[in-house]
Formats: sequence, structure tokens, C-alpha cells
Amino acid sequence: MLYVVIDHARSHGASEVLARPLPTEKNRPCLEFFKKSDFALDSDKKTWRWLINQDYTLPDEITLVRG
Repeated sequence: MLYVVIDHARSHGASEVLARPLPTEKNRPCLEFFKKSDFALDSDKKTWRWLINQDYTLPDEITLVRG
């Protein structure tokens, strides 16, 4: 999903993508994902940031079909 979000943001001229997962038990997997990703955690310790000029690679395990 992040690949699609970043690609969409890039195509619309955005300079960055920000994510702020809510700290709930249901969102724990999402928070763990961001911890393992290359998104940078801002100083507020709540916001994850991806700069659009960085490549975000589509994982080999995923095939994106646009239709």
C-alpha cells in the first residue's frame, strides 16, 4: 500500500508522505511495520516521514496490476 501512496503522491507533486498511526492495540502491527521500514520518525515521536525523492521499491512478493 505504501508503494501506491508514495507513487501517487510523487505523481501529484508532493515532496513527502507523512504517516501518523494511532497508538492502539489494533494498530500495533502498523507501528511495528513503520519501525522496520525506512520511514524516518520525527522528533514528535508520532509522525513517520518519507521524502519523495527517495525510491520506494515494490517488494518482489507483490505484483501491482493497474486497471
